[in-house]
Amino acid sequence: MANGVVRMINKQNGQSTVEFAFVVPTLIFLFLSILYIGIMFLDYIQFSNAARDAARDISLQVGTLESAAEQRKNMAAQINAQNETLLKRYAVQLTNLYSPTWDVVFLKGDGSTAEAKDAVDVQVNITLTRDDLPSALEALHILPRTLKTISYKMNLERTMVITKTEGS
Repeated sequence: MANGVVRMINKQNGQSTVEFAFVVPTLIFLFLSILYIGIMFLDYIQFSNAARDAARDISLQVGTLESAAEQRKNMAAQINAQNETLLKRYAVQLTNLYSPTWDVVFLKGDGSTAEAKDAVDVQVNITLTRDDLPSALEALHILPRTLKTISYKMNLERTMVITKTEGS
């Protein structure tokens, strides 16, 4: 009788081991998927805020019409050149999962591109491209290679031109 009880316990242990072997990889996959999707969302939100801040900074340049346009043009050129010092003002990358590519465009009222001095709007675009994942995760195609481009458009603030009148 005792021998039968021991065989029954061994069969139950074996069954538990097999069930464990089926369930654990699925749970690990699910956990890693949630983790990577959370990181992807974190990057997207961070760079969405960065695009808004950059567009706001460019639009708020002050001075005469010519000096403000020149400041905007220089700032846009630095961002387009991926100047790391300037871009760290807007986003300190928390992860290395996606790499950003910045693009600043000046627009006329009809939406066509323009020079900084003739522009009405500024648009900051950020494209996030995924770097390589570990090979096991890459094979599963959990995350997209490129996320939807983040675009933020803002009206340029018009600077006031103060002219002196005679007698003042």
